[in-house]
Amino acid sequence: TSDIRADVDRALEIAEQTVSTPLLSHALDSYLMERRTEGFCGIVPVADRIAQVAEDYPDRREIHEMIVTASIACGEVGEWERAERLGLRAFEDAQRMGLHQRIHGLRARTATMVPRGEFAELDQALSPLAEMVTEDGGRMCEFGAGAVAAACLTAFETRGSEEGRRMMEFFAHALPDRILHRPQLQLAEYVRPFVSPNETMNLLQSVPNALMAHQIFRLRAEIPLAAMSRDAELLASSADEAEELAAAVCAPVLRSLAAWARAVLSGQTDTSWHDLSQLDSEAGSYLAARLAVDLARLGSSPSRLEVAALRGRLDQMGAHNTLGELEAVL
Repeated sequence: TSDIRADVDRALEIAEQTVSTPLLSHALDSYLMERRTEGFCGIVPVADRIAQVAEDYPDRREIHEMIVTASIACGEVGEWERAERLGLRAFEDAQRMGLHQRIHGLRARTATMVPRGEFAELDQALSPLAEMVTEDGGRMCEFGAGAVAAACLTAFETRGSEEGRRMMEFFAHALPDRILHRPQLQLAEYVRPFVSPNETMNLLQSVPNALMAHQIFRLRAEIPLAAMSRDAELLASSADEAEELAAAVCAPVLRSLAAWARAVLSGQTDTSWHDLSQLDSEAGSYLAARLAVDLARLGSSPSRLEVAALRGRLDQMGAHNTLGELEAVL
């Protein structure tokens, strides 16, 4: 990793000195990819530089993949405005490109639309995705898999668990003959609300934690899974791991998830409703709302105002099935 970083730093230095936009773009792309293997540290300055280079880049097709990667990375660290600006650019540019790039453009849009819970709009945008992937050869790249994972969650929230499972089947069918770490771990997080705990755990265990960054996505799924499975031992160990990892990978969302887990373990689920606003800013409105509903399912007793606010949020998101879960337990 240190050798890669040194090479990229040298390429950046040469590119800046020679005013070589293509070399600079490739160096930035390599640097961003290298940073993402280690977590979320240093993502925003690189994404900003990519956005600056993209403005003057002569070939939008050549730079498109880098813009998609930057939009996803900004979404992962909760930089919503940056992620949306880059995602819209990637989506709009893709409309003048080929089918594969249009799939990439859809993935870029999910970088903010899933965390914010914009499911009605997502349902419409992602409706042709399975057909697009099939026409593109039937096997997903990492960006395509991320888009299909988002489509699984969107189908569940807008049209029910049966439709969510149908998209899951397509995801499994369209996987290539290699592990796609991030999207497969994200799939486990997205489908947890409508598949069995064993299915979710099997999805997590099918993906090795090859990189530090992969542990972030595993813990995002594993902590609520352990809570809802009432597996206190796994919940405690996952919370410990999240707290230890949070600073090293610049992922404050892990610290907030660990605090949520501690509240569940201590039985103080009523007071933890007040702490979900931090998760809202770090990981988006949908995860915060989803975890609030999980607290209700675990027996917490929120105030009428808290329930009314949560109902309104879920309804505005178009998260109809999670809203149904809330109504069923209150």
